[in-house]
Amino acid sequence: MLRDVFGVEDMAKIVAAFPGVLLLEASSQISPVVNLLENEIGIPRKDVGKVLQAFPALLDSNIENMKDSFSFMQSIGVSQDDLPKIIRAFPSILLLDVQSDMEPVVAFLHEIGVANMGRFVT
Repeated sequence: MLRDVFGVEDMAKIVAAFPGVLLLEASSQISPVVNLLENEIGIPRKDVGKVLQAFPALLDSNIENMKDSFSFMQSIGVSQDDLPKIIRAFPSILLLDVQSDMEPVVAFLHEIGVANMGRFVT
């Protein structure tokens, strides 16, 4: 399914990096992640496969936590146009915990004088 529907070119890389992908249910585990990447974040369908190849752990991650990370980035001023670029470059950012990973960094950056967080991140 990943190869045929979502454009993953090298399934061997995904399986080597994340063997658990073979046990995932396509409709309840893979499709919601792909939907988030494509429809909510705005990554073009042709790039979704590349993102999943680069970081296959996204496939078995909590979708609500990924949405929280995505929403937090929006809340600090990262534009909707820049979010797909950031996620394509750093897909692991979706797995960061907002409270323990992201908020302390943003607080620190505010302390040292960074005013426009959205612009700083991009």
